[in-house]
Amino acid sequence: MYAKWALLEYYPKMRRIQRGIVIVIIALGGLGVTNCASLQSVVEPEPPEASVESVTITALSFEDAELTARIRIENRNPIAVSVAGLTYTVDVEGTRLLSGSVKGGVEIAAKETHTMELPFTVGFAEVKAIFAALGDRNEADYAMNVSVAVNVPVLGRRSVQLEHSATMPVPRLPAVTLTGMTVNAVGLLGADLTMNLQMRNPNAFGITVRRLDYRLSVEQAEWAAGEITSPVELPAAGMATLPVSVRLRFVDIGRGVVSILSGTDTGEYDLIVAGEIVPDHPLLPPTALSVVRNGAIPIGQ
Repeated sequence: MYAKWALLEYYPKMRRIQRGIVIVIIALGGLGVTNCASLQSVVEPEPPEASVESVTITALSFEDAELTARIRIENRNPIAVSVAGLTYTVDVEGTRLLSGSVKGGVEIAAKETHTMELPFTVGFAEVKAIFAALGDRNEADYAMNVSVAVNVPVLGRRSVQLEHSATMPVPRLPAVTLTGMTVNAVGLLGADLTMNLQMRNPNAFGITVRRLDYRLSVEQAEWAAGEITSPVELPAAGMATLPVSVRLRFVDIGRGVVSILSGTDTGEYDLIVAGEIVPDHPLLPPTALSVVRNGAIPIGQ
């Protein structure tokens, strides 16, 4: 009698187990799991694979460079995974410059890939000491490290580490210097001089100076002020000298300037130059130029 009741109790349990197995098989079939290998991949999923697909310069100026990295994430599992987020660091010439994070919340379906964009900006003013050490180089080395956090069923959260190294352009504004003041003639009422302004282009691309305003003061007295309206072409890694005619009136600045013109006395000058430059570069827009120089006036040079 006991064996009979035990069998009656066993058969319902077996039917429930069989129904559970059928439900699991149907569920796995709905996920596309039709063989033992696929079943094992569900039970033992793999962390996703990630790579830096590309890094492009999206905007460039003499102040900063905007770059965008495209991170490709591949889910090889027959089940979906979700991206929790990205964290990154950027080193320029071996110095840590940037760090940040990007929120995730993106689900990657089974056997699918997803690309995330990671924008970052390198400000040139923040690393003046770094770029000063570059000398005449027009590029700087940078290294980007990215950590991709992904939530994977069964495994939990996993991180994939990525590295990318390349160079970025470092555009620089033209340098303007007062290289000499030539005395052409001295009379009772005044003097005629030639002021030589030298412009140097340190870049690997040409620059057109569209307009240039200048103002020269010596010992706080204005000697010259005017505008150069003719375009000036500065070739790549080249320079140009701009001779500017200056007429001094002693009634305006005093005859004490004669001692400076003769070289018996030294005068301190202040030079202000402002204008607009047009770089021959597809990413660089027309840019304002503003330069201030001072020192001992180079008479006779």
